[in-house]
Amino acid sequence: MRVGLVRLEPSYEKTKLDRHDIGFSLRRIRIEIVDKYIYLGQTISDNKDFGAEINNRLKKAWGKYWSYKSLLKSKMTQKSKLEILNNCIIPSMTNGAQTWALTKELSTKYKQPKTE
Repeated sequence: MRVGLVRLEPSYEKTKLDRHDIGFSLRRIRIEIVDKYIYLGQTISDNKDFGAEINNRLKKAWGKYWSYKSLLKSKMTQKSKLEILNNCIIPSMTNGAQTWALTKELSTKYKQPKTE
């Protein structure tokens, strides 16, 4: 079997830098310096504030809920509704949660999300 090389090109428009002490350019393109950015669906911040990520996750979970609302309000069995909740809505909220350093305030907010 012959495997060829794959040449990957970076997306200069999407490239961000989260260090404030240096300037950086790549192929004469200035790289934007930011406080936080989204990488693979997760908010990355250099100040270790997970509040933004938790808010992002709660918004995603509510978005999933609203997309499944008609099914959840239908005459579907309770078991099927729980399957949707456990397999579609909850994972959208908890993705990446194992890396969060929760304060007591953030933990309370996460356990009791506001209804919209």
